[in-house]
Order: sequence, then C-alpha cells, then structure tokens
Amino acid sequence: MNDNYLLLLEIARKKKQLGLLDEAIIYYQEALNKCCSKSEIIWYELGCVYYKAKKYDQAAYAFNKALEINDKDYITWYALGITYKRLKLWNQAVECFKQSIELNSKYWPAYASLLRTYLRLRQWKEAWHWFKKSLKELKET
Repeated sequence: MNDNYLLLLEIARKKKQLGLLDEAIIYYQEALNKCCSKSEIIWYELGCVYYKAKKYDQAAYAFNKALEINDKDYITWYALGITYKRLKLWNQAVECFKQSIELNSKYWPAYASLLRTYLRLRQWKEAWHWFKKSLKELKET
C-alpha cells in the first residue's frame, strides 16, 4: 500500500472543510486509487462529500462500497438510508434505517428517519410500531 494516500486524504479533508467539494472529491478518489480502494473510511467520507454536493447517486455508490468492506457500521447504514431518501428510494431507505437500528438500538437519528419515512409513505401502523419501539429503547438509556 502506498503511504502517499495519507497525504491525499488530508488534502481531501481540508478541501472539504473549505467547501471545495469538487476538489475534495478528486483527492478522495486519488487516495482510494493509492490504497487499493479497500478503505472503508475513505469510501464513507467520499460518500459524505458527494451527499453534501447533492450528488446522491454517487453518494449511494460510495456508501455501498464502504458497506462492502464493513457491513457492521450503523452510521454508514444510516447515511445510506438518508441518501436513498433523497433519491426517493423509500423501501431501500427503510431497510437501511432498520439495519442501522439493528446494529445500534440506541441510535435515535435512525429511528427518527425511519419514522419520518413511514409517515411519508402513510404507513401509519409501521410508524406507530417503530415509535413505540424507539421510546422503549431510548428510555432505557
């Protein structure tokens, strides 16, 4: 593995902080090329930059690549879910939020997004079920 990817990653992060999203994307992609595309964190961060740049198809692709490497990260499942919501892929979003909750039953943003999605779909019984479940889980914290 080429250590030059660390420098590229730092440049990408700085570009992101400066709001230079298109430039950040280029540096993230270069970092992935240098480290054999096997870095979950780089794929995740690239997905976040794509999302912020409103490039939702690319964000979904990047989050899915991160999940191919580590499918136990509840934050990435959540990020993929909100990306699918932007793409109006409601059923996929629901499944992602459920997966996030399965991995971390105390992660309230996943519950909130799942409830909003069910309400958007007018699936009242499902929304009510998950609302009660979220209250029970979060009350125990």
